[in-house]
Amino acid sequence: MVVKHLDKYRHESMMRDILDELVFLEFLDDWKNLDRVVMKDELIELLDNFSISFRCTPHFENWWRLLDDKDLGRKYIANRLKIMSILQGHGDSRHPYVWHRRALDREINDQTQLRMDKGISKTLTIPLTYEEAFKYDVFKWTQVAMHVLRTREVWMTANLIGQAKNIVPRAVDPKEYATAVINEMKKDPRMTFSIDVKDRGVFSKASAFMESVTITVEAAVAKFTDMALLALEKVARFPVTTIWMEARRRHGFPCLRYKTKRDSLAPEEEEDQKYVEQVVEGMRRDPRLEFVDASDMTQRFFCLPPPMRSSGHASIATSEQNEGPRIVPISVPLGAEEAAVKFTKKALKYLQSHPRYYISTIREATQFCLPPQWTHDQYVDYIVERLRSER
Repeated sequence: MVVKHLDKYRHESMMRDILDELVFLEFLDDWKNLDRVVMKDELIELLDNFSISFRCTPHFENWWRLLDDKDLGRKYIANRLKIMSILQGHGDSRHPYVWHRRALDREINDQTQLRMDKGISKTLTIPLTYEEAFKYDVFKWTQVAMHVLRTREVWMTANLIGQAKNIVPRAVDPKEYATAVINEMKKDPRMTFSIDVKDRGVFSKASAFMESVTITVEAAVAKFTDMALLALEKVARFPVTTIWMEARRRHGFPCLRYKTKRDSLAPEEEEDQKYVEQVVEGMRRDPRLEFVDASDMTQRFFCLPPPMRSSGHASIATSEQNEGPRIVPISVPLGAEEAAVKFTKKALKYLQSHPRYYISTIREATQFCLPPQWTHDQYVDYIVERLRSER
């Protein structure tokens, strides 16, 4: 039945969101060897790495997994990066890719501010063939059902049927589309389909549901420690939110950037937070990792220890200035360590042809990208102290 449905509408296409831009831009900013990604196949390899990273959102993972022509996917991503002035070139031997870090930083700051001020997230939307969009939607609606079933006994298919008319082309019968998607969802062993007493189609949890989302804290510590060490070979930090995202992914959250306007956490969110805290506590015992704390979970991360443990990532407490000692927060914000690394590289390059590298350069470059609860002076002090530790 599904085969006939796909064949019937094979000439149709549908638009779908495939990329949360800010998530991807943050991934690029954290990629240690981004400047070495100069050829088309190297960009495809980078996208492969993003798709399997736990920073990746489900809709990109879903799209990239379904995509037969990875070079076509690369074109969509490259074109969007060029529009943002982050990428230049064609990715070949005559015109290799050139990355513009300043444009990348500016776009991250702009999109972060947009998300904080208005709750708006920019997404890349592209046309998919009807078959590609259909498979994409089966995955998406399965994730939605999984999320609901975590806290409820059933998920009603009426939710899908009611929205179908808004997500299919005019030539497609919404009811026929919804029925085809539901028939594919029935094949998932984690859920069972039935008709309730009011003659409504519903999905409920099968025995395989809990097996798919259950992992002990001990197993999770080992899993995420290995994952962090592997990730830190290529990126500067392993955010604690990665563990939170994995908990949500296992429980079927359609979007890993799920946000709530409620003042308090739902019971299942409290459960996730407790789980994450236990895993983090276990990982902190491993000497191969260094933990950078913060009051907000979204700003905590793991990184590799400095050489010979000469200077901890969160150890700077005071900084001497002309006006006397200034207190610097002990918890280091997300991005401060990357900023120190970037300015170290810039300073070393600049000093190859100049006698001095002025702190005013750092002050000017950071005035519009301050982390929460930090003053400009505190942020500059931290970066300067980290630069001094590189001597």
